[in-house]
Amino acid sequence: MFEPPFGCKDPYENTRDLPIPRAIDDYNRFMGGVDIADQLQAGFSTQQHGVKPWCPLFYWLLDSAIINAYIIYKHNQKCKLAEGNKESTHHLH
Repeated sequence: MFEPPFGCKDPYENTRDLPIPRAIDDYNRFMGGVDIADQLQAGFSTQQHGVKPWCPLFYWLLDSAIINAYIIYKHNQKCKLAEGNKESTHHLH
């Protein structure tokens, strides 16, 4: 494990493992996709300030559709790479 330099305190000296409630653990484990989508949407927003009340809803739906399409595209790219690796290793045997 980690050895601190001579003369320094052990950084784990005053720490201990605590049980995490299941709801908090599930939130922390599965919330990542929403956070990533929010980050992507914040940088590339089509939001316009319009007079009509349906405009913000339309632009929010458009943003969500674009971000979801991008996420699906990236997932499909990973799947194609994984399939390509499986096929190339299969031909070697």
